Amino acid sequence: MKLVLASINAKKLKELDAILAPLGWELIPQGQLGVEECDEPHCTFVENALEKARHAARITGLPALADDSGLCVDAFGGAPGVHSARYAQATPDEAKCDARNNAKLLAELGERCDRQAHFVSVIVFV
Repeated sequence: MKLVLASINAKKLKELDAILAPLGWELIPQGQLGVEECDEPHCTFVENALEKARHAARITGLPALADDSGLCVDAFGGAPGVHSARYAQATPDEAKCDARNNAKLLAELGERCDRQAHFVSVIVFV
């Protein structure tokens, strides 16, 4: 059965394909089907994941799998949270960059003793 992955992340495709292929699922990245990334306007991981999956399913007519995830730092009230992938972007058009995001986070943490954080990942199937 065909399933669209509501992501352009090559690593994510590889990981999920390894899990789903033995079950008989053919995972197709949304870009291969002409689906552009959609906005992630919501303040929760589940709402953003649903937005992405519904977008890909609506355009392709296929079932869709999507996720939203991020790092939640206790000292920052849960930030960067849903904004983790774009945490260090100066403008919306600037490319995402994990190294810049990490550098910004470490700089903002400074010498804090409290560096507790947790990672959240929500996966939805529509």
